[in-house]
Amino acid sequence: YAATPAFMQRLRALCDEHGIMLIADEVQSGAGRTGTLFAMEQMGVAPDLTTFAKSIAGGFPLAGVTGRAEVMDAVA
Repeated sequence: YAATPAFMQRLRALCDEHGIMLIADEVQSGAGRTGTLFAMEQMGVAPDLTTFAKSIAGGFPLAGVTGRAEVMDAVA
């Protein structure tokens, strides 16, 4: 079942309220497969991190992660 934009927006609010990172796994749904670069764009929600792979390298095994600057710049 696909999540609705209202569900994802409420999930974003709950994550913000409780200090939880929202991570979008866009491996299957990213790279324009839903009409936008990432499926989360259609939800009106900005995740803290986004993972993507497969179609970004034209068959070469490659994956990536992107996110908010304060998350990406944090020391592990």
